[in-house]
Amino acid sequence: MRTIKFRGLRVDGKGWVCGDYITNGGEAEIRAHYSDFFGDFETYEVIPESVGQFTGKLTIDKVEIYEGDLIAPWNGGIPKQVVWDEIFCALYFEIKPFSKLQVLDKIIGNIHEK
Repeated sequence: MRTIKFRGLRVDGKGWVCGDYITNGGEAEIRAHYSDFFGDFETYEVIPESVGQFTGKLTIDKVEIYEGDLIAPWNGGIPKQVVWDEIFCALYFEIKPFSKLQVLDKIIGNIHEK
């Protein structure tokens, strides 16, 4: 089964939060789950433009890759941004299909980080 989750920057400036994406009266929120057993969660308001979906892929360091991440190819090539393609309803690199991700690639940042 595929994991569907989102990541967004908290409006309080305390970094990223991952979980379910919720829009509530015009506000964007992420509901972070802390326990599968009891269903414990906490909801955080996030900057709507910073929200990106999990791709289902991990780097060699086992870091989750999200829409908006900047990926540095293992071979020293030009860094690429992970983007959403409306026509194909899929996540891609700016140039090549996302399915071509090399497991040795590394995340070097995100378009929403300064």
